[in-house]
Amino acid sequence: MSSASASFIDVIKRHGSTHYINVKYGYFTIFLTICYLVYREVALYYYNRSWSRSGRSTTRLGLVTFPLLYLISIIAFVVLIMEVFNPHLDKLTIHFKRAGRLAYSLLPLDLVLALRPSPFKLDNYLDTLIVHKWISRIILILGISHSIGFMLRWYDVGTFSKTWDIVNLAGFIMFTLFSILLVINWKKIRSSIYKYFYVVHNVTLWSFVLMTWYHARPGVTPIAIVCISILIFQFAVKFMTLQDVQIVDTISNDGSDLMIVKMPKRLLPDGYLPGCHLRLGYSWKSPLYWVFPSHPYTIATTFEEPGSQISLVLRKSTFKVFSNKTYSIQPYFKSSLGLNFFQTAENISIVCGGSGISLGLVLANYFKKKILEDLKDIKISFIWITPSREDLFVLKALRVEGVEVYITGSKTTEFASSSQTLQTETALSTSFDDVPISESDNPFSDTYELESLENRNGYNIDEDHEDGESLNDPDGLQTKFRNKYHYGKRPQLSQVLERHLDKTIDYANKWIIACGPPALNKDCKAIAETSRCRFFSEEYSM
Repeated sequence: MSSASASFIDVIKRHGSTHYINVKYGYFTIFLTICYLVYREVALYYYNRSWSRSGRSTTRLGLVTFPLLYLISIIAFVVLIMEVFNPHLDKLTIHFKRAGRLAYSLLPLDLVLALRPSPFKLDNYLDTLIVHKWISRIILILGISHSIGFMLRWYDVGTFSKTWDIVNLAGFIMFTLFSILLVINWKKIRSSIYKYFYVVHNVTLWSFVLMTWYHARPGVTPIAIVCISILIFQFAVKFMTLQDVQIVDTISNDGSDLMIVKMPKRLLPDGYLPGCHLRLGYSWKSPLYWVFPSHPYTIATTFEEPGSQISLVLRKSTFKVFSNKTYSIQPYFKSSLGLNFFQTAENISIVCGGSGISLGLVLANYFKKKILEDLKDIKISFIWITPSREDLFVLKALRVEGVEVYITGSKTTEFASSSQTLQTETALSTSFDDVPISESDNPFSDTYELESLENRNGYNIDEDHEDGESLNDPDGLQTKFRNKYHYGKRPQLSQVLERHLDKTIDYANKWIIACGPPALNKDCKAIAETSRCRFFSEEYSM
């Protein structure tokens, strides 16, 4: 008898004839992962090609739009079916083992969805991040179920001491980390201790990848190699693109939580679409770089704008940015709004909250250039909602034109008119580095930034704005883009946006772009659905 045959018989004697029964479920999960990734890549390619040829964003849109609730429900349902398929009610440990194997087999998909920048064209940054978050929760639940099942079984038969065997102890450590992560992943807790959540997340990830490799019986070596390869790829990309940057200048204003950061434009590629991001963090020479997350920011400067600097608009936080200080930067994460959007959009309504103006500004500037220089017939509306008039320094510093501003705080004597119109001057990881596009190490700050907006029926728009001509003045191009200010007011978004959307007919090329806290984005999405137009958002909290 060969040594391999003897080893196999020994395994059967120790673990029973069902020892390998769950291996196929792990590989089937990997197969489904590959099918999903291939489908999404092919579907997005075909959709973008159809969009480019037809000039309409809704052509073949059904291939790539799938409600998140449906997607996560289908994934959870498929996992549940695999878990209970071919039930062994007389030997429940088979299903306990299967839960652990399914959890580990979902990890490659989870890691791919979290790659930054992604080698695939899978949706946009925040869409994939949301799917990653929910798959992570499914993994946590499966892993915890696996551990609890075995501990209850061992306790029932009086062999709980097996928990402390060296191989099983690795599983118990992962169970502890999973339980902690599941608890602190609750939004209210995570918001208050985000930096520490990030550390626990990283420790749990690496423990899961490496300790499961040691703990699993039968082994999971092929899946472990895939996971480690993905992580190595992410590290390689991160350090190949990592650069040191010295901040050129910072601009702030007393009483405002916003600040503007200037840095060299040479860091970016020769040509980039509006809406791209960079990640800024402590210098890699600092211990803090290796512990805490970097911070993704939207670049508030278009490629076409003159000058040698780019601007960021960020919210002040415990992550301090100072002039002439050196930081580490990953300089370029491509825009989630593809080239087709910029070539076909005919009616764009941009709604920003607070520091979300960084996205709105760069989009507005791009389309204003097409209107003024290329004489394109594009309708654009640009709304900025901010809690403090002290935030208005951003408009002057960045020479912003054509924005309708709603300051939700109290009226001030300095600006006597509640609806004053002024003519201004011409003017984003690693899989364990998933900080939302936010200006704070606490990424939930913007969730509460616009609390004063929640009284939706308390204010009305000023009458001299009801004609909607602030951004499309018929008197001529030079008066087309003027700034308007409303003090102590929240816009009735449905009225403002629907009036602007009515200026064009084809709903396929009408867009509402929202960038702010979840409540604001949710309102804009509801209006887009009612108006049957396209919608895109970036949340400054998750």
